[in-house]
This record gives sequence, C-alpha cells and structure tokens, in this order.
Amino acid sequence: MKAIHAYIKRHKLGAVTLALQKIEALSGVTVIDVRGFGRGRARNEPHRIVEDLVDYRPGLKLEIVCDDALVETVIGVI
Repeated sequence: MKAIHAYIKRHKLGAVTLALQKIEALSGVTVIDVRGFGRGRARNEPHRIVEDLVDYRPGLKLEIVCDDALVETVIGVI
C-alpha cells in the first residue's frame, strides 16, 4: 500500500475526481481544503504581507491510499 498526497487547484477538482473514478480498483479519495504559497504564484507577483501573515492561496489536497500496482496509474491521472 502507498499513500499519495497531491495538491491541486480548486477548479480542477471535478475533472480529477471524474478521472479517478474511472480507476475501478481505487477505493476512494480524501479531499482537504488547504492554503499555502510557493511555486504556484506568478513569478512577478510578490507575496503580500497582511498583518504579519503571508497572503496564502487556497487549494485542495488529495489523499489517496492504494495498492502499489495502482500508484503509477493514479499519478498519471492526476
């Protein structure tokens, strides 16, 4: 068994979910609301500091536990 943690943008959830549902042996996916910053921001856009906190971007974290044989398939779909 392997655990896969993937971070995606909110607008991609529907497409990714539909694609993952086509994998018959996959038992399920956990979706968690997250906020963060990093490489996903525009290169010329500086981080805005708001009351000593970084302006975090919303996103989603997918947690998937699957058999070793499905890892490459799941990663390819995401």
